[in-house]
Formats: sequence, C-alpha cells, structure tokens
Amino acid sequence: MTVNSLSSDQKLSKFFPIPSQSLVSDRAFLLKMIGVMKSLTNGLHYMELGSYLGGTLAPFLLEDSCETVLSIDERERQQPDERGVRYDYAGVTAQTMIDNLKKHDLPISKLRIHDGSIDTLPNQPAKFDLAFIDAEHTDEAVFRDYIYVMDHVKDDCIVMFHDSSLVAKGIVNVLTLARKNRSDGNMRFFKMSDSEMSCILFGKYAAIDCATSFGVEENFEAFLAKSSQYLLRQRIANQVTFKITYEIQDPKILKII
Repeated sequence: MTVNSLSSDQKLSKFFPIPSQSLVSDRAFLLKMIGVMKSLTNGLHYMELGSYLGGTLAPFLLEDSCETVLSIDERERQQPDERGVRYDYAGVTAQTMIDNLKKHDLPISKLRIHDGSIDTLPNQPAKFDLAFIDAEHTDEAVFRDYIYVMDHVKDDCIVMFHDSSLVAKGIVNVLTLARKNRSDGNMRFFKMSDSEMSCILFGKYAAIDCATSFGVEENFEAFLAKSSQYLLRQRIANQVTFKITYEIQDPKILKII
C-alpha cells in the first residue's frame, strides 16, 4: 500500500485510524511529506519524538517505502507545557501503544521503540531522513530535542515540528542554531498556514518547492505574533483565577435636571 494510491479522504481515514492530537491539516501535511520523501529518498528512515498512542506513527508503518520507524518517548511522567499546565501520562506505556497499534491492525515489524528522552538514545546503525519532534511542549525541550536529533539524521534531512504555536520561541532558537551550523546555507524553514506543522529542510530538500509540495506558507512574523497571543490566553485560562469583591450600597439619589 502507498500514500499516492488513494484519494485525499481515503488517505486520511486509512493512514490515520488512531485518533491523535492533530488537526486534519496536520495529518494532510504528514501525508504530503511522505509523498515528497518517497520521491526523493531510496528507502525512508523515520524517527518520531512523542508518539503517545501511535496516531502519527500509523502512516509511516503503513507506507511501503518507509523501511524504519523509530518511536522515542519519555513515558509515564508528568510533562510541563507552555500553556501553563502539566499533562500526566502515568499508565501510558510502550506496551499501551503497541497494543493500540495491533488493535487497529497496523503492522509493527519495522517499529523500534526507545523508552526515554532523545538524549539517552544510543547511536543507531543508520541515520534518519525524516524526524518529527512532538514530545514535551516547552521551548526548552524542543530546543534540546532538536540538538540531539541532529546527531541521528543525515546531512540531507527534514526535521518537522508539531504544535508549532506552543513552542514558537523554541523554534526561533532552533533556527538560530541551525543557521549558525549550516554555513553552506542549504536550509530553509517552512510553516504551513492553518496547521500546527512546520519543518526545517536541509541539504537537497531545501530546494523543494514547498508551496507546491505542502501548501500555503504562513508569514513567519504573523505566526510568531499569533503564537504569543494564543499562549497568553491559554496561560490566563489555566493559571489565573479572577476574584471579584463587591459591597452592596443603598440606592443612589440622582437629581433630575
């Protein structure tokens, strides 16, 4: 089975049988990414940070051109979040995810799992073409994850980010480091409009026509401004309690003139 053999609606239902914390536009972006990588890569090697129940692993497990799927997740802990909350993943283990994948009849023969943070991942026998950072949603974590991901990817690669609005400041720091380390200039950043997906394209992938391959690009400054406002609203909603004090007085006398 391949991504390109189905219609758009069929692709989304077939390749994403597991509910995930992603928008329809996010999932459509991932399928377009698979199509791009298939056309430019001889055997795709994919790594994902933050797999939860396996929703975004599914299309890569199903895609014939993808040879390796590595899931990295620091499970069973409380994760901080830029929205001013902590998410408790106690009881969600690697086996929970495997059982969920099997329940949806997804093949797992090419799936590899690393329980722990990316900084504890041993050297892999082969470098990866595509990485997806969707783990702890803090600016600090996304910057850390990117640094360690770069130890495991090829010079020609793509690094994707989910929930980009939540970690926009972290992505800005990532881009600063990426531009410093990539002195040859063969890189570019793309943020898809009306989606939480963004990516950095390195080497040969920097020449991709992103508008044709993925869709409309969001203006970077507008993206940062919208992200800042969204996070402020979320933090107020999650961390601020409004207490109103009042005193009842006798009716006022208003003189009619």
